[in-house]
Amino acid sequence: MQDKIFKRAFILLIVIGVLHQIAMLYSLYWTLSWFDILLHFLGGAWVALIFIWFQRMGKMSTSRLFNTPLRAAIVGTLLIGALWEIFEYITGQTFAIEGYTLDTIMDFIMDTTGALVAYYYSKKLHD
Repeated sequence: MQDKIFKRAFILLIVIGVLHQIAMLYSLYWTLSWFDILLHFLGGAWVALIFIWFQRMGKMSTSRLFNTPLRAAIVGTLLIGALWEIFEYITGQTFAIEGYTLDTIMDFIMDTTGALVAYYYSKKLHD
């Protein structure tokens, strides 16, 4: 089961990378308002799969924050999402029309939604 999760996460990472390259080539982050939302959803799913994989491999079971696959998915995704938002802010990579605060809230919502979908997907793989 852990191999299935890792393989799915690897494929998802490739999809994210290809979509990001296309977005950069055609300025899709700035011309399609929903494209950033899609990538945050997929990124949240990818991060969650990686944290679930680590948790199921027994690498995080001693930490209360990561002691279940659901906690690993949510906490891990929020942690990486927060670090990503800080990175965007520091490097000036955020050009949200609706404003930085609203964009950040939407990013966290989509990260978390992706994480929940990934969790339920991994649960289905496990059953």
